[in-house]
Amino acid sequence: MSGVTLVQRKEKVEDLPLLEAINAYFDNKGGVYVKPNEMAVVTFKSLPILEELIIPFFLKYPLLSAKSYEFEKWCDIVKLLCSQNHIGKLLTARDAFLDIAKLCSDLNSKRNNPSKVIRAEIVKEWLESLTGVPSIEAKAELQARIQKATKLSISALLRSLTSGK
Repeated sequence: MSGVTLVQRKEKVEDLPLLEAINAYFDNKGGVYVKPNEMAVVTFKSLPILEELIIPFFLKYPLLSAKSYEFEKWCDIVKLLCSQNHIGKLLTARDAFLDIAKLCSDLNSKRNNPSKVIRAEIVKEWLESLTGVPSIEAKAELQARIQKATKLSISALLRSLTSGK
């Protein structure tokens, strides 16, 4: 699951020892990184680690906030990913992937992130339109469409900020 952050905790770079302690608690199965924006993160990416360590921990010590609902949706995503039903060349794999995409688009939906909403809608529409295995060209076209939409939404956001709206 390289390149996909499934669990992440952000803190100011000054709180790096806290993130290192969190990672150590989970047997250093994650990674602690400092991002260019001076935010530090601890990240867990491995599905087995999520299934065997992270999820059981939060089931034993539940979140006492609005994030508990997000956690439930996130657990559903991990479960779907672990099933690997989204992998393959059949339309059932497409449907499983679409289920994951829908759950992902709902995750943290209260945050105002128009870029994420646009990207999710493009992917959902693309998946729903598939009738077979997509070609490399079709995948590249999807990626280009997502990049273009992201740039357009960022440009619109910058225009609204500079116009005082």
